[in-house]
Amino acid sequence: MDVKSQDPASRVIELQKRVKELEIGLEPEELCKTLMELGLALADQGKLEEAIQELERTLILTKSLGNEGAQASLFGMLGVLHARSGRPRESSEKFIAALKAMEETSPKVDEQFQCLMGIGRNLVALGDFRGAITQYTEAETLARQQVLPQEELDAIASKIVLHEQLGEYKDVVPLYKRTITLFRLMGDQDGGLAMLRGLAIAYGKIGKSDLAKKYTKLWEREKIERGKKGSNRNAVSEGATPPL
Repeated sequence: MDVKSQDPASRVIELQKRVKELEIGLEPEELCKTLMELGLALADQGKLEEAIQELERTLILTKSLGNEGAQASLFGMLGVLHARSGRPRESSEKFIAALKAMEETSPKVDEQFQCLMGIGRNLVALGDFRGAITQYTEAETLARQQVLPQEELDAIASKIVLHEQLGEYKDVVPLYKRTITLFRLMGDQDGGLAMLRGLAIAYGKIGKSDLAKKYTKLWEREKIERGKKGSNRNAVSEGATPPL
């Protein structure tokens, strides 16, 4: 039976039945897989405590099997669920355990990145902005090393928010410049335009009025150009002749 094709509630029931069958049959590897599916299915239903319980059971079993890769993934999942449950400290403990487990295997870069970002978000929730910036910087470095522009943008954007809340506009200037470069490399002109505006504001905040005016004018000019291009595209799509 393909439980994935069922509605969420029925899927949970079938997975629970399957778990009992596997426990009787003493099939640990298949039991691990099914317990993980059950945990995720419960999480999808919003039953976070039950999901955590099943994933903890899975973790114990994977440890007995010596599956380091699965342990890292499970710790990461538990980190996410504890965060969703409003327990940032417990969440960070799981993310840290996930990163440690990754040291023993070939880590998945996306999982490493998400763990670092998760710890950062937890530190923000706990009011430790400095610690969060450190974690986001680690995530940023990892993303840059692995040439993952979207992930690098996510990490930098998180740092910008915190630096601005701390009034550290001098620190956001190079961050805005990097985001502009990344958005343009990705072909996202609108994103780059928004960051250009942020850069102009940052220069104004640190008293560099000439640079603030320079980048404000650049932002205004590019905004107008983007508007013209958008109008031209709309005219073409409507069958009109675009202006020369």
